[in-house]
Order: sequence, then C-alpha cells, then structure tokens
Amino acid sequence: MTPVQCHTGEHVAILEKRKDVYEVAKAKHPERWARSTRNWAPNKQVALNPMRDKGQTEALRKP
Repeated sequence: MTPVQCHTGEHVAILEKRKDVYEVAKAKHPERWARSTRNWAPNKQVALNPMRDKGQTEALRKP
C-alpha cells in the first residue's frame, strides 16, 4: 500500500480484492496451501513513531 492509498481509504478495497484473489487461488489449488491465507484485514491505526507513555520515557532516562 502506498501512503496515499491509506490516507484516502483506497487500501480497504485493495485488501478486499487481494483476499478474493487468494481465496480463488486456494480453491483452485488447495495442495499449494499448508495453512490459511494471510489476514488481509486493514489495520485500524498505524504510527511511524508512536508516542511512548510517560512510564516508558521515565524508565529510559534512569541510569
């Protein structure tokens, strides 16, 4: 996914399409699949640099 696709919500439709493609492939050739397919559900929230809670920040400062 590109950042633009995620910001615009386009990624949800793309992930649904990928899920459908993988399910069709698994139905055609089940011998190629040892387990289930990947979880294609979109993430609800993503952060590049998540803020640390106060406890973590203080613990890192202590020698």
